[in-house]
Amino acid sequence: MKNAFTLSLLLVSLTVLGCTKKESVNVPSTNSDGLAKSPTVNQGILGSWNWYVSIGGISGSQVLTPASEGYTVTIVYNSDSTFQYYRNDTLQAATRFSVCHRKDAFTHDTMDVITYESNRFVSQAVYVVTADSLELRDECYDCMGRGYTRAK
Repeated sequence: MKNAFTLSLLLVSLTVLGCTKKESVNVPSTNSDGLAKSPTVNQGILGSWNWYVSIGGISGSQVLTPASEGYTVTIVYNSDSTFQYYRNDTLQAATRFSVCHRKDAFTHDTMDVITYESNRFVSQAVYVVTADSLELRDECYDCMGRGYTRAK
């Protein structure tokens, strides 16, 4: 157990120290999965997003939706680098965020990763960001990939 904790602490330290913040990150038009990515991820994520699905977990096949869980989630990324997390339209948490361009902890592809000041949120790799779609993957083992649509 001590070794697992030490390894986790080392991974988190390398992740945080290996992050280069950028105002507007130029990224390839697709990642290794062939998913489209915005050329300016930091600006592309700005705004309000409604959660529609989470997939993953320990089994890798868990599927969660607002209907199955009985609540809604809205996340907001602001241009002043602040982030808000709402559950059923009630603010649950607020913190600051930054977007880094670095190697993903799992795929080892160079991609954009959102990090948060609050330890309530894990870093998330940005897999897709378009005008109406945002897909994020938590950077931890047995965690979730999350899909959002832009709030109207």
